[in-house]
Amino acid sequence: MIKKYVHALSSVRFLAAIRTMLLNLDPIQRQSLISGVVTLAISVLGFFSTIYFAHTVGAPVLGMYFLFLAYYSIFNFIGDGGFGGAANKRFSEGKEKNELYSAYISVKIGLLFVSVFLFVLAIPILSNYGNLGIELLTIAALVFGVFSDIAITGVYGMGKLGITQLSMLVNNVLRIVLQVAAIFLGFGILGLVGGFILGTIVGTVFNLYFLKFRFTSFSFSHLKNLYSYAIWSFLSSGGLIIFSYADTILIAAFMNTADVGIYRTSYNLTAMAGFAVLSFQYVLFPKISSWWTNGKVDSILSTVSLSIYFSLALTLPFCVGGWILGDRLLYFLYGSSFASGYLALSILLAVQIVNVYMVMLSTTLNALNRPNDTFKVTLITSVLLIVLDLIFIPRFGIAGAAISVLITYALNSVFSYYLLSRYIRIPFTLSKYNRIFVATACMGIVVIAYRILIPLSNVVLAVSAVVLGAAVYGAILLATDKTIKNQITSILVQTGLQPKE
Repeated sequence: MIKKYVHALSSVRFLAAIRTMLLNLDPIQRQSLISGVVTLAISVLGFFSTIYFAHTVGAPVLGMYFLFLAYYSIFNFIGDGGFGGAANKRFSEGKEKNELYSAYISVKIGLLFVSVFLFVLAIPILSNYGNLGIELLTIAALVFGVFSDIAITGVYGMGKLGITQLSMLVNNVLRIVLQVAAIFLGFGILGLVGGFILGTIVGTVFNLYFLKFRFTSFSFSHLKNLYSYAIWSFLSSGGLIIFSYADTILIAAFMNTADVGIYRTSYNLTAMAGFAVLSFQYVLFPKISSWWTNGKVDSILSTVSLSIYFSLALTLPFCVGGWILGDRLLYFLYGSSFASGYLALSILLAVQIVNVYMVMLSTTLNALNRPNDTFKVTLITSVLLIVLDLIFIPRFGIAGAAISVLITYALNSVFSYYLLSRYIRIPFTLSKYNRIFVATACMGIVVIAYRILIPLSNVVLAVSAVVLGAAVYGAILLATDKTIKNQITSILVQTGLQPKE
């Protein structure tokens, strides 16, 4: 009994020490660190769970689940109407939060009925989606998704970014645990969708616990204030939805759910390279918005530039390693049927490099209260994506979908940079990234030599190549790059893990 209490007390002290160390950090460092750790943890959990699903239910069932995610996201987006982005923007301005949040809740509930109604109407034309159980579960997911959005927007708007990140972690951990259990018990696609819904419910409850909000009366001016931003947010976010899911839906239309499963599994594997930029995006939007409102342009320039630098420092070596080892990793991790996705994987890895710029530039443009500019970019590139998919998928299969994404992401980045440069100019110089390039090149040479000398005949040897490459890259970068070394040292000193010099 005494040991039990000692262990509990030690756990409390450990958590308190972690909390103290985090509070000692600069706010952006703290929030970025939490966001990065959570995003990475979710990516890793998703990575291992997908391996299990691929070997247990195969590409066809995985493809059906990815289709569910595509259709859920599209109709949940309709149910948002751009008001989620509008609420985040207006909350960051710090005025009349209760009134704006009350207006936001009212609009969201009204839009829920619209999204469910449109989904029911669309069911007959949805590609490879003729299962009544999945259709009913999709409706349930849309209903709970609205309340999840309401809860997370409220907490995020209060500036509690760490809480929203933890809720996402809780949501995803529980979802994956339930999905693995459901697949083990033989529930197949219904288990995957059911686990998604239950995870959403728990994440919502978690956020509601921390939500400090008083529903109050609001006026038409509050709705108008939200709407003035929401209309552009809705239109520009529509482009992001197309970027994310047009390829999935068109692959299902031209090919089959097994091809969807292979393509999306490859896509999700490459997405692990982008966890850093997504973490920065989540943290920086309200910060940039506040800085712009208060005229702190220098803070925007330095922070965005540094965020791009750190994102590329993690993305580039991941992509090079994927190009060298991707065929064997697909084969050993997911199964022989997934190895056919290597060409698509190689192209999608290049997409992740371009995605660093696209995400940071579009986030900055939106935070500068220019959603209309973002809409112009996404309208052009979204239409182009669909056209390219219609041309390339029938001819080149899933590799054609990847080519379409790469072209449109690149154009989106170029257009966003051009429009953003009318307000602020983010400095980009290739020489700035020389140390990252050198470390990545050295890593690539070592991994290629490893593969030549040691045939990758099993998963242990393939994973060993990954670990070796990461160690070489990390050692060289830390030895040569003062920017990254200084940032890491700063975090260690502020948290007390390293004494001040």
